[in-house]
Amino acid sequence: MRHILLALLPLIFLSCNRPSALAPIADTIPDTILAIDSLSNLQPADTLDDPRFVIVTQLDSTIRTDIRYATSNNFIGRPLQGYHRPLAILTRQAAEALARANAELRQQGLVFLIYDAYRPQRAVDDILQWSRNSADTLMRQQYYPRLTKLQIRHQGYISKHSKHTMGSTVDLTLFDLATQQPVDMGSPFDLFDPISHYSSPLITPQQQANRRLLRTIMSRHGFYPIECEWWHFTLRRQPYTQSFGFEIGQHHNSIAL
Repeated sequence: MRHILLALLPLIFLSCNRPSALAPIADTIPDTILAIDSLSNLQPADTLDDPRFVIVTQLDSTIRTDIRYATSNNFIGRPLQGYHRPLAILTRQAAEALARANAELRQQGLVFLIYDAYRPQRAVDDILQWSRNSADTLMRQQYYPRLTKLQIRHQGYISKHSKHTMGSTVDLTLFDLATQQPVDMGSPFDLFDPISHYSSPLITPQQQANRRLLRTIMSRHGFYPIECEWWHFTLRRQPYTQSFGFEIGQHHNSIAL
């Protein structure tokens, strides 16, 4: 049996868009985040020079944020280049659509918790450079325990291009106002594993229902998902298809690359 499983592994991991029948591992990889009040992240200097973009929590202060790439709590284990402040920035169109979706969520005692939004191209380049350093496996046990970095790239979890750089893509989950905790989605944010696929058979019916609620709300308000990351959504009618390079937390004029 062990030989059969080993032979199947390359097929199981061919693509991040295909679910897997591997045994669950999420129970051993806790999502240890504690969402903080988004307003406490803001400073008087947090303004944007370009009216095409907004800081999401200045549009809707009830949305929570935990911008992982501005911290060491991510798959690299340090803040990414280009993240000087833990701010969720989106195009105005995407932010307004998200605020409308959040208003619907609040009627159910829930709000959004954002992990990432606009991502500078410099951060995308930083991730790609990290993925080529096979010796750096500091966060492997927590974020990619069953993959090598080469597999992460080949399966599309990491690429030299990212829709996040266009400003209308967001990574997020649901946050329960009663418990003051993220809703259980069956796997943590940024876990590179088949259990993070939306339709994974490895999660419970309640966890699947939670993922379905998130996808339903986001789809209703104009966002489309991807299969391999339950947290990832892009505005269908995104206003810009070019990448932007401005860094988060610095005064700037938004320059397209």
